[in-house]
Amino acid sequence: MKKIFSFLTLVVFLLSLVPQGNAIYTYTLHDELASYDWGNAFIERVEEILPRVQSSQLIQLETRIEDMILPDDVERYTELKLHFLYQEIWKTLHNNIRTQSLPQVEIQKIEADILTMQQSFLSELENNLSQLLAEITASIGTREIGTMSGELYYNIPFFGELNMEVSLNEYIADTENLDIARVRGDVNFSFHMGEEKIESSMKVDLIVQGNDIYILLQDITLDGSRDIVENSQQVVEVLGALWQTQTYIHIGNTEGDIDLDIGSLLSLTSIQNQEWYKTLDSQALLTPVGKVGNTYFLSAHAEMCHLGKVVMSVFDPFSGNKCSERQLENFRSDMLEILDVRYRLRGTQGIVDIKIKDEALKIGSGLQVHTYSSKFHTVNWDITDSSMENRFFGKYEAWKELDFYFTSQSWHQTDISWNIKFQDNYSIHEMQILWEYSSYSSSIQGEINLKDTNLSGEIIWKNNEEEVFTCSLNGVIMKDRYTAKGSCNIGEYWESININWEIDIDTSSNNNNLLFTIQMDIDEERFMDMKIQNTSIRQEVQNLKISTPSKKIALEDLIERVPGLASMFGWFGWQTAWEDDYEIKYNEWEDYNETCYHYDSGEIYCYKYYDSGESETCYDFTEISGEMYCSYSNDEYYYDGQEDIYYYFDGYQIDGKTGERTEY
Repeated sequence: MKKIFSFLTLVVFLLSLVPQGNAIYTYTLHDELASYDWGNAFIERVEEILPRVQSSQLIQLETRIEDMILPDDVERYTELKLHFLYQEIWKTLHNNIRTQSLPQVEIQKIEADILTMQQSFLSELENNLSQLLAEITASIGTREIGTMSGELYYNIPFFGELNMEVSLNEYIADTENLDIARVRGDVNFSFHMGEEKIESSMKVDLIVQGNDIYILLQDITLDGSRDIVENSQQVVEVLGALWQTQTYIHIGNTEGDIDLDIGSLLSLTSIQNQEWYKTLDSQALLTPVGKVGNTYFLSAHAEMCHLGKVVMSVFDPFSGNKCSERQLENFRSDMLEILDVRYRLRGTQGIVDIKIKDEALKIGSGLQVHTYSSKFHTVNWDITDSSMENRFFGKYEAWKELDFYFTSQSWHQTDISWNIKFQDNYSIHEMQILWEYSSYSSSIQGEINLKDTNLSGEIIWKNNEEEVFTCSLNGVIMKDRYTAKGSCNIGEYWESININWEIDIDTSSNNNNLLFTIQMDIDEERFMDMKIQNTSIRQEVQNLKISTPSKKIALEDLIERVPGLASMFGWFGWQTAWEDDYEIKYNEWEDYNETCYHYDSGEIYCYKYYDSGESETCYDFTEISGEMYCSYSNDEYYYDGQEDIYYYFDGYQIDGKTGERTEY
């Protein structure tokens, strides 16, 4: 037997010395090898020898193949033989263990170890989620009183300077839970651009309950050009009347919306009640089906198949939630086609090896899960394509450190590395992110560093060794204080652009302060400034309850009575803009927008612009009851011989007199 093992080992290491030509990868390894005389000879020899080799020796040979480092210019036939030999070893091992019957005590011991590993993973997950959920839910049952403001300056080429300010003064924000909140306050708004001027103020009462929004507006004042004031007068009067009767505008679910209970979803109890969680916490998903030495070969437990059915039932309600014997057999066969899962014991250390079977990947690609005393500890992974041009590898040590690396030569030259060190309270103590991309004459390099509480970073884009774009940042990140500032400079190929920004968030005690500013200059000329500021005090309120308004009117119904409200609430519909000698009307639909140009001369041109990039031109146009309809290539007109005219647009028949739509 030693002679056979030595022969196979010699074959593997001397494959590259065999003087054969390159083969072009086409279908399967077996088919490709069989298309050559030397390949057929190799197949016959492997199939003859492998069944006579002991399983323990096959595992040793398998490990040697995985550890081999092939030169970049390795011949194709060498790769073919190695991959084929590796897969045949795998098949032979699994054929050998099919006839095994492990003692039930041994099966239960391995399943217990795997279950303990799953439970320790869930425990780590719970600890981290508990801290995260505590931060998310800190605002529940609280009242926040404060002031928020925003300012924007924008120098628009050919149009002039835009100045806009908006503020929410003396607001009161109540949070009953993550689904229900209410904001009340005074809103002031001003907009100045050239000769256009709009100033407005109002009292706002906004209630959010899941996917439902209720709005009530009071004491609306509006000042600006006479056209704006006159056109808005009806809207102001209607909103004032709604306030008098305390009737809220209701913006509710639309068809297709999913009503999610966020508060329930973001709770540890809800997560623990999920089927996947209960399964992971009560049943090992893998079970041993064979053994070689101290290595156990694992396959899917019936519970893993059942869990897969539960997940699929979300998309297919008729799939059921239990696997039949035949479905379980097919599930295990499918799993063996792509994965090789094994479990090894080394004293108190356990190792789960998961190898991915794919000819496009380097031999041995996969991951390892390490346990100590059956508790989840570390994960190592290395997934590399067979060309060795792309590699993703790294290591994760349970809530201590995470390292991952990605390198690619097929995307020119790309290298990314990420290192994170955790503290005992699961927060990030240290982090470093590095990336580099180079292509011909261009290169991009960057890094972000966090150590203790200090944050820094830089990005540099070079072309022909000259800096085109540079960005830098620095700041401090603490439990209740976040500050950062940065700058970016762009030049050489465009106008000289300088961007400076700063953010300061202070949540110490019950005081919340936020400041965000950004400034952009082009060729040393002021181009854009923006500032957002918030100052508030948080209070706890016992038994905080936010009631659903008793009086409400649907926004759609209100818009039918007062069309001017459409643009105020961002309602889809025809919008209008003006140029010197023509009027533009446009409408946004689900997958395209429609634009019509009305020239003073009376000419009208309409176009459809699709999200896909395609467009259509209107060849006829009509206006019915204030609505515009344009006939494109897919639209038709129909005349019934009388005075009545019907138009056909996008699946509707439209009455030429009344504008009434009927699906056809």
